[in-house]
Amino acid sequence: MPIGNNVFISEKETEAILSQLHRAGKNHILWLASLHEHLLCDGPLPQDVCESDAHHHCNFGSWYYDEVPDSIRAEDDFQEVGKVHKAMHIAARQLVHSWQRDETIELSEYKAFIKQQHELTALISQIRDRLNVVLMSYDNLTGALRREAFMLLFEKELSQSKRSDSEFCIVMLDLDFFKKINDTYGHLVGDKVLQQTALTISQSLRSYDSLCRYGGEEFVILLPKTKVGEAVAVIERVRKAVESQVVITDDNLEVKVTLSAGIAPVEPESNISTNIDHADSELYKAKSQGRNRICVR
Repeated sequence: MPIGNNVFISEKETEAILSQLHRAGKNHILWLASLHEHLLCDGPLPQDVCESDAHHHCNFGSWYYDEVPDSIRAEDDFQEVGKVHKAMHIAARQLVHSWQRDETIELSEYKAFIKQQHELTALISQIRDRLNVVLMSYDNLTGALRREAFMLLFEKELSQSKRSDSEFCIVMLDLDFFKKINDTYGHLVGDKVLQQTALTISQSLRSYDSLCRYGGEEFVILLPKTKVGEAVAVIERVRKAVESQVVITDDNLEVKVTLSAGIAPVEPESNISTNIDHADSELYKAKSQGRNRICVR
C-alpha cells in the first residue's frame, strides 16, 4: 500500500510501524518526564542528554534511526520528525547546561524546548493518523484503493461534477484468463501478476486518476474531468502497457497477461451502482468480442 513518494509497504509493515511509533512515543514521554525530574527535583540525568548526538541514543531516536527503514524515513513527514526531534534535544541540552552552571533558565529557552516537544507530538499524531487511513483505504496486495474508499471518492467526484457541470468517466477492467494463470503457475504467481499489473496500470494513469481493486482480478478506474475520447486514449495506453509487461516468476518463467476494459461516461443523475453497471456492461462486451480490447458506452 502506498504511503507517499511512491513508497509501498505491506499491511503487516504498516501495523508494525504503528505499534513501534506508539511505543517510541510513550518512551519519549518517559524521557521528557525524567528530564523535568532532573531539572526540578535534582533527579538522575537522562543518559547521554548532554552529548551532541543525544537524539540518536534516546529510546525514540534508537527506533527512528535504527528500526525505521530508510525508504520510509525519507518520507517528508518522517524527515520532519527527525528535524524536530533533533532540535528538541539541542534545546534540552541547553537547558541542562544552564542548570549545571547554576544559571537561571531563561523563560524563552524553556518555551522553545516545550514548543519543540509539542511539534514532535503533533507530527507523531499526524503520521499515525495517515498510516491508519492507509490501512483502511488501500488494498494490501496491489496498493490500489479498496472498494469502500473508492465509493467515497466516487461520491465526492460526482458532487463536484454536478456543481461544475464537468464530465468524467468510469472504467471497469478485468485481467484476461487470470484463472488459467492461477491454475498453471499457482496463486503466489497469480498474486505477483496482480501486484505488478496494478503498478503498471498506476504508472500509466495520470496523477489525478484513481485505481481501485474492485474484487479478485477486476479493477475500476475513475477518470476525473475526462471526456470519452480522452478516456479511450488513457485506457488504451494502460492496455498496451499491460500487454507489454513481463512478470518473472521465482522459477524464472515469463508470464504475460492482457486486460479487457469497459468505459462509460458518468451520468450525474444516476447513482453509483448504475454508473458502475454501465461500465461493467461494456467490459462484458470487450470480453465477449475476444478480450484484450476496450469497449465504450
